[in-house]
Amino acid sequence: MSMLHSFAKRDHDSARATVTQPDLAQEWTRIIAPASGDVRTELVREAARRAGRYVGVLGDANRPEILPFVELDFGNWKANQPRISDREVKFGPETEGSPRLVMAKDISDDLRARIERAALLAFRAVKLRDYARIDFRISAQTGEPYILEVNPNPYLEKQSELAMAARERGMGYTQLIARIVESAAERYHLPKKVAAPPPAEVIKPIETPAHQVDRGGAN
Repeated sequence: MSMLHSFAKRDHDSARATVTQPDLAQEWTRIIAPASGDVRTELVREAARRAGRYVGVLGDANRPEILPFVELDFGNWKANQPRISDREVKFGPETEGSPRLVMAKDISDDLRARIERAALLAFRAVKLRDYARIDFRISAQTGEPYILEVNPNPYLEKQSELAMAARERGMGYTQLIARIVESAAERYHLPKKVAAPPPAEVIKPIETPAHQVDRGGAN
């Protein structure tokens, strides 16, 4: 019987705790419940080992732009550990061979089209706007893409998945933030801020030195 890795995420946390026991409910309760105080607030996901893809979306439901895919390269990750982006992976010290974000590659045109379509459907179904990130997992057995979660306010720092994808598209970090702000401003019918014209050049009269002034005296 193949072992499925289950991972839970508290509703107030940004990382996951990994559970790998046949009796998932018992193990999950033992590990997670004491920390949260309420088992009902936990989100539990059971998944086989799958490759992850992060898909950024900009704009609104009418004119969304799907950004290039980003993936998490686990590098020299421990062979006996599931490839899950838990707290250690997200916030642990970065060393040679440790997990890092890279631009996704080796994706067939068919798979790319399916992921883009699913990301677009999710973006519209959840009524997201301005920016979002849709996280996928790709089954190692079937190659089937699965939506893991939809992030309405993903990380926006310069090293984030969204910023990386924007750079790959040729969009600088300042341009990315401006694009998000402009999308929100357009929704509220706010006028775009027009840069103020430079101040008019003040031309000062040329002062003639006193000893050169012609005072009209007789020769």
